[in-house]
Amino acid sequence: MWVMQTYLTTVWGLSVSHAAGIINVWNGLTFFLPIPFAFFADSFFGNFYMLMFSCFVDAIGLGFLTLSTRQSLGSESIGGTQKALFYIALALIAAGLASLVLVLPFIPSWSVRFGIPAICSLLLLLIFLIGQFCHSSQRKGPQGSPLTTILRVFVAAISKKSEKLPEDHNTESFYQSDDHVELTHWFRFLNKAARILPTASIEEQKKNKWHLCSVKEVEDTKVCLRMTPLCITLVLCGLVFSLGNTYFLEQANHLNQTLGRLKVNSLIFFFFSFGADIITSNIYRIAKTCTLERYRKYFPIFGIAYALINSVLCCIIAAKVESRRLVNKEKSMSMFWLVPQYILLGVFTGISSICYEELFKTRYPSSMSKYVQYFTLGLTGIGTAASYLLVYIVGKVSERGKNPSWFMQSLNESHLDKYYWTLAVISSLNLFLYIIVVRILPHPKPKRANTIKKVKNMVQCKCRCCGCCC
Repeated sequence: MWVMQTYLTTVWGLSVSHAAGIINVWNGLTFFLPIPFAFFADSFFGNFYMLMFSCFVDAIGLGFLTLSTRQSLGSESIGGTQKALFYIALALIAAGLASLVLVLPFIPSWSVRFGIPAICSLLLLLIFLIGQFCHSSQRKGPQGSPLTTILRVFVAAISKKSEKLPEDHNTESFYQSDDHVELTHWFRFLNKAARILPTASIEEQKKNKWHLCSVKEVEDTKVCLRMTPLCITLVLCGLVFSLGNTYFLEQANHLNQTLGRLKVNSLIFFFFSFGADIITSNIYRIAKTCTLERYRKYFPIFGIAYALINSVLCCIIAAKVESRRLVNKEKSMSMFWLVPQYILLGVFTGISSICYEELFKTRYPSSMSKYVQYFTLGLTGIGTAASYLLVYIVGKVSERGKNPSWFMQSLNESHLDKYYWTLAVISSLNLFLYIIVVRILPHPKPKRANTIKKVKNMVQCKCRCCGCCC
């Protein structure tokens, strides 16, 4: 989908900000959809039917995308039917894992570029169905979602809003599960969800899970709420994530794309960004592996700070390069001036995605571990989609005092450099917010006591078998 920005500005004749808004909303939807999909798979349909649905809508979406293009490349050939098919196709592709889309930049026909991935996706669906029906193992149904537990805690607490909490949190007043957990004073209103009412027996109250929750479920919900400020910092990261395949790529299309006598496609920047992402991620993993175990818990915390610093530098360099480009609008400036900002964007993307996911895994309850990756992508997607709203707000503010908007029909008429400076300020504030937030995060999850006991028993048994004195 890297070529979509170019397609919308050249074939559809859209403005730079309009095309970027469509792509960012689509990217945000693609990143966010795994969260509800995982919920539906766990609660209702199971993994098999959700995967089949994903492949099916992806194939249909790519087919609609192919039908929405015409052989004649011009904005006058795009009618209402083509636009409707295009928007429906984007929604279906986002619902069906849009990563299956193959980028074929050197094929001149847009119909062929979008048609080949559609055919491949349909073939993959057929192969998957044939393999599934030939496989004799029994499919697992829905196992229940921890997101439902969070919802139950809120419903139970609201249903008991008139009940008063006892001053001492004794075990007789609250419902404890097998894992004995003490109630905390964070979000005390939610403690009512575990409150045992004296008007009915505990057996009767336990039958209605939407009216009585365990203390552990309440505390797990509190942990999720305490992680909200950190989630906000990840949403703000999505504003910078959205630049790579929209405004940065549009800059490259307005610069000199030759290297000597060789003409280079602007999609080469994908390899710079992706390469920096992979290299930085591997360096992080190697450095963490070579560090003593007691210091490894600090790696995600400092890694996110390092990534946020790179996001600030990326926006500053992008603003400097765009200011230089606006002075030389005749394409005399080489597009390889964009390499530093793409590398910084790749470093920022690689480190932040790993560190946020690791930090979430150590802080979120064990029951939410399956959703950590989906939360990371989903929150990033929200920020990516929100960049469209930010562009709208910045554009309206820049028009005050009868001044021209920073976002005009063409890139040369716009002032993306000022928008990049705005993002640099937002990224700096995000870094400052993260430094504050990281101090109030919940403590890492402790190791289970029964696991430690098992290890001790194994050591004792081994010592006895070897005849050692322990």
